[in-house]
Amino acid sequence: MENNRMEIDLEKFLISEVLNLPFFFIIGRPRSGTTLLQTLCDAHPNIQIPPEARIIKESFYRFGQVKSWNEKRLNELFDFIRLNPKFIEWKVDENKVKSFLMKHLEVLNLKTILKVIYLAYPSVYHKKSILILGDKNPNYSRMPEDFLEYFPEAKIIHVVRDYRDHILSMKRVKLLKGNLPLIATIWRNSQEKIFSLQLRYPERIFSYKYEDFVGNPEHYLKEMCDFLKIEYKPQMLLYSGLREQSREGNKFIANDMFHGNLFKPITSDNVNKWKEKMRDRDIRRADVFVGTWAERSGYERVFRTHGIGNFFRVLPGYLYVYAYHLMNFFIFLVPPKYRRKIRYYFN
Repeated sequence: MENNRMEIDLEKFLISEVLNLPFFFIIGRPRSGTTLLQTLCDAHPNIQIPPEARIIKESFYRFGQVKSWNEKRLNELFDFIRLNPKFIEWKVDENKVKSFLMKHLEVLNLKTILKVIYLAYPSVYHKKSILILGDKNPNYSRMPEDFLEYFPEAKIIHVVRDYRDHILSMKRVKLLKGNLPLIATIWRNSQEKIFSLQLRYPERIFSYKYEDFVGNPEHYLKEMCDFLKIEYKPQMLLYSGLREQSREGNKFIANDMFHGNLFKPITSDNVNKWKEKMRDRDIRRADVFVGTWAERSGYERVFRTHGIGNFFRVLPGYLYVYAYHLMNFFIFLVPPKYRRKIRYYFN
C-alpha cells in the first residue's frame, strides 16, 4: 500500500454500521464533469468514493441471485471483479476485506459485500468517519433505474452538459468513435431517463448543469452536501492543490488526453466552445437528433425546423444508431471478460 493512501480499518466497523451506510451515484454522459465531481467528493473527509470502475452492474448481473455466501463464493466474486483493470488500481486489500466478510456470512448479500469493498478503498485524501459511500460512472446514465433497484435507499447526483460542447469533447477524444448522431442520441436518451426518474423519485435525484457548476462550484457543492445530508467541507475545493497526490490515486484518469484539466482550478473556459468550433452543418444535425430535449434540459437550439431535407440529412445517422444498439445487444450475450474488450474497441 502506498504511504500516501488512507486505508480504512474495517475492524473498527460493526456490520450494522456497514449495512446502514447510505450510497449515492454520480451519473452523466462522459466529458460532462462527472470525474471532476468524483474527485471533489473524494476530497471530503466523510465521503468514500473510488475512481471509476464499472463493477456494480456486472456483479449484480453475475451474482445478484446468490442468497448464501461462503468463502468459495467470495473468491469467485473477487476473481470476477478483478477482471476489471480499473478495479485493480483501487489497490483494495482483498485479504482484509474477505477476513471481515467471513465473520459476517449470515447477514451477507451482494449489496453489503460491495459496500465493504468500497469502504476498503484506500483514498489519497485524509478520511475521518465515513458517513456515505459513492460511485461514479458515465455509463450509469444509460440505465440509472437499475442502480436505484440495486440500492433502494441510494440517491443520484446527475450532471448534464450542453450537448454541443459534449459532442465536441467526445469527438476530440474519439469516444463512441466521435460519431455525432450516436453521441447526440445517447445524450437525448439519457436525459429522457433521468427526467422520468425525477418524476418518480424527486427527493432522490439532484440534477444540475455543468455550465452552472463551473461558474459557482462552492454553491452547488453546498447544495449537494445538503442533499446527501452531510456537512459541506471547504477542502473539497482544495483538491487541485494536491495535484500529484490526486494523480497517484487516479492513474486511469491522469491521461492528459481525457482529463488534462482535472487537476487545474475550476473555470468556465470550456463553456460554449461549440459557438466557435462547431460547423453549422453539425449544429443543425445535433439540434435535429436531440430535438425538444434541448429546451427541456435548459439549452436553446439554433435550428428548430425539421423539413424533408433534414430528414434525409439525418437518416444515415439514425441507421448507424440502430446498428450500434443492435450490436450492443449481441455483445451483452458475450461472456464478461470478452465483453469488456469488445466494448473498449467500439467505445
